[in-house]
Parts: sequence; C-alpha cells; structure tokens
Amino acid sequence: MVSLEQPTVRDFIVKLIIVICALQRIVFAQAPAYLVKDINQAPDRNASSSPESLTRAGGRVFFVADDGIHGRELWVTDGTPQGSSLVKDINSGGVGCRCRALTPAGNSIYFIADDGVHGEEIWRSDGTEDGTKLVKEILPGTDSPFHISLHGANRDFHQLTVVGEELYFPAISADLKLSIWRTDGSDAGTAKIFESAFNFAGGSLAQLGRNRARDEVGQGSQSRGV
Repeated sequence: MVSLEQPTVRDFIVKLIIVICALQRIVFAQAPAYLVKDINQAPDRNASSSPESLTRAGGRVFFVADDGIHGRELWVTDGTPQGSSLVKDINSGGVGCRCRALTPAGNSIYFIADDGVHGEEIWRSDGTEDGTKLVKEILPGTDSPFHISLHGANRDFHQLTVVGEELYFPAISADLKLSIWRTDGSDAGTAKIFESAFNFAGGSLAQLGRNRARDEVGQGSQSRGV
C-alpha cells in the first residue's frame, strides 16, 4: 500500500505565515497616499476643488477642478505640487469652461469646452497654455452642437473617439441634423464625413455650456454663503 502524508497543523501554520509575510511586503511596497496640491485655498474649510474627469495622457493626468478663482477649468499634474497647475483659463471671469469628455490622444487630450464666445466646441491640449486651443468652431455662435432639447427632453452628444491619430465625434448642425466629424487636431484637418438625413423636428439647440456654468457658479456661491 502507498501511504499518503497528511498535512499537519504545523505545515498549515508555516504556509499561513509565509502568505502573511508576502502580503505585508506587497502592502508596504506601495507608496503611501499624500496630498498632491491644495488647489482651492478659500478661507472656507469646506471649500473643495472637486477634481473630476481624471484622464492620463503622456505620463501626466489631466483633470477638471475649481480653484475658487477661475471656476471649473482644465488642470494637469505629474503627481507633484510643482507639477500641478491650471493649464489655461479658457473661460475667463471666474465662470469656468466646464471642460468635459476628456479623451487621451498620445501626449495630448481632446475635450469639449465653452470659452464664453464660441459656445461648446472641441478643444485640444498638450498640457501647456500655448498648446491649448480651440480645434474648430463646428457651429458658429454660442449654441452647443453637442446638446439638443427635444420635446422637453435633453440629449447630450459627448462621445469622443480616437482612432489612430484622428478624433471622431458627433455633432448637431444648425438645421438639427446629426453629423459625424473627423479631426487631426487642426482647423484645416477638421471635416464633416457624414450627415444623417434625419432631422430632429421640434427640437432646439441651446447655449448649454454658458447657461450651465452660470447656474453652477450661482449654486456654488450660495453653498459657500456668498
């Protein structure tokens, strides 16, 4: 007969200790959490920059935050206090550009923002002020080509998709038709490649970015007791 050795309590304890030691090495090997930067230094202790939309591109992280002065604008960080800064005051005056749909493309990002002049449009940033620019005014005026109100219901079109070195995105035209655009990040390299024959009859475009930004600033002031 072949005898099989049964595991002993001692063997079990030894293996358990080995596992615990391995887990401790993993846990303590991780860098401890720390505050990268106090972005909103308002006197109110409850004031927060409310960072959101953290998007990694080129070894850095882009995000949207409110420093209490410029409103919700685009920021970038390399994980250090010195390397964390406001990229650009796109919509000056404390209103904020309400950047959204941050989409990585190599070392840069594409996003939707409202500068207070052109309404919501496609922007591109490499993390520097000079390298943060409006790609092209898709819909002239302050109406948003990414939002439509239809029979009392609101619909947003913020689907930005990078394929290779180009960005594809949907937009609503002035005659309320859905179209697909393609861009390489330049004005000349931005063009409509498809337009639906369907029309959102009864719908309307809106100055969504500017109006929402004003609403948020008002709500923020009320919450801070201003």
